[in-house]
Amino acid sequence: MSDRLEREKNTSLAKNVMMLMAAQFITKVMGLIYRIVIINIEGFGNEGNGYYSIGYTIYSVLLTLSSIGVPNVIAKLISERLAAGDHRGSQRILKVCFGLFLSISFASACLLYFGADFIASVILDVPDVAYTMKALAPAVFFASAAAVLRGYFSGRGSLKATSTSQVVEQFFNCVLSIVFVYLCIGRGSAVMAAAGNVSTSASVAIAFLYLVFFYLRRRRDIRRGCEEQTVPTEQHSTRELLHIVLALSIPMAVGSLISALNDFIDSFTITNCIQTAYAAVAQSEKELEAMAASAAGLLSKVSTIINLPLALNTAFSTALVPAISAAVAKHDRRLAGEKITFSLFASLVIVLPCAVGLAVLAAPVLQMLYPTVSDGAGLLALSTVPLIFLALTCIINGGLYGLGEVRLPAASLAVGAVIKLALNWLLIREPSINVYGAVISSIVCDAVVFLLVFNALRHRLPLQLRLWKHLLKPLLCSGVMGAAVFGTHRLLCSVAGNAVATVAGVAVGVAVYAALLLFTHVFTKEEMAALPMGQKIVRLLQRLHIQ
Repeated sequence: MSDRLEREKNTSLAKNVMMLMAAQFITKVMGLIYRIVIINIEGFGNEGNGYYSIGYTIYSVLLTLSSIGVPNVIAKLISERLAAGDHRGSQRILKVCFGLFLSISFASACLLYFGADFIASVILDVPDVAYTMKALAPAVFFASAAAVLRGYFSGRGSLKATSTSQVVEQFFNCVLSIVFVYLCIGRGSAVMAAAGNVSTSASVAIAFLYLVFFYLRRRRDIRRGCEEQTVPTEQHSTRELLHIVLALSIPMAVGSLISALNDFIDSFTITNCIQTAYAAVAQSEKELEAMAASAAGLLSKVSTIINLPLALNTAFSTALVPAISAAVAKHDRRLAGEKITFSLFASLVIVLPCAVGLAVLAAPVLQMLYPTVSDGAGLLALSTVPLIFLALTCIINGGLYGLGEVRLPAASLAVGAVIKLALNWLLIREPSINVYGAVISSIVCDAVVFLLVFNALRHRLPLQLRLWKHLLKPLLCSGVMGAAVFGTHRLLCSVAGNAVATVAGVAVGVAVYAALLLFTHVFTKEEMAALPMGQKIVRLLQRLHIQ
């Protein structure tokens, strides 16, 4: 095996997480930037963001059917074959998966394009969303193709392909979205939203081409690994392989589909229930449609901010699947339990201060990012509660997937989806609650899902979670940090303005939180060394006589 592939194979969990965290953070920041820019463009606003997000939600559902579960499925199968030394078997899995999921994604893309008018008019009751869905149809095909290659390299122990391709995709999406929306100023918010989503199809296609290039550069080395293989290749017919892949991918896809359906439930119930709630006061059906789109846009605007800290969490989950699969393949459940325990702990240390900071600075953040449409502070503050449950559930599901328990997350998410649909339908129809009902239902739904999957995981792996160390210490540090952030903003806002005071508050919060983590010894020296760049941090602290 070449030096390049050997280095990629030996990349540690911490380094893989670091790469993914960096990529996720960069992509989410770029995503936030272009959404900020286009929402503040004249004629776009909450209404245009509503058309944008509603169409994107339908796209996400079909994308889930054809590709969302693919990276984890392929990563699991590839890592198991390589752990057994079966390089030829891993290549065969890649070929079978490529043919299977490209066929599914092509059918999904056609369904989205040709069914756009029916979905928009009959199901959503917002006809102008059809423009956005048609613009996104090609993205379904290219995203699925890219997902296969990302899963393949993830299974080989290298997440460089995933992280770099995500950054490439989002960079082009960011630039092209802004350009295309500007070119359509004056043509109505629905057309502007569709123009912004044309860039998604273009950028996903570019990311796929990058992944093809990434694979071709390593093709000779991969072929050499197959030629030097000393163990027998696992003998499965193509039909048997398809059965194995589908047996794993369908439950994973169902789980991801139900998760995506939660966003669809929000879009569907908001567009219908808001129109019901305000039917007596609206002057026309067009005004009702605009009100529904604005409410959906408001929720999407808040979700874009919430997704930023959540993206960092996805890195742990993505890196866990092949790591857990490899540990289980070697019958080392203790190691698998340690990896999940540490990932849950590190995730909580990351997400808690983010949730507290966003709750404290909800109004200032929205004013700074969306000066032309800064409403939604209460919605943002309330949305930080389900953020915590979502982050932990993401880690737990990654662990369950690695164990091969793909049905449990799907079943738990199905229970949550039923709860969400029922609560959305009851709450959003009330004018005094309206779009807040979607967040209230998310709190209940995500809490139930978390409890179900956590209970399932702790009966399957030895977790070493301790209340004081793993929950109360991070919670205490986050609370003190929140007070520091609030005080800093209040002190500086009147003299320096909202933007400066908000940035200063965040900076003070980061410094205070870091100091509190060290002072309360939240991480041991060994745990800190296991973090991305942890060994360098430990050496620095030792030089400063802090650790």
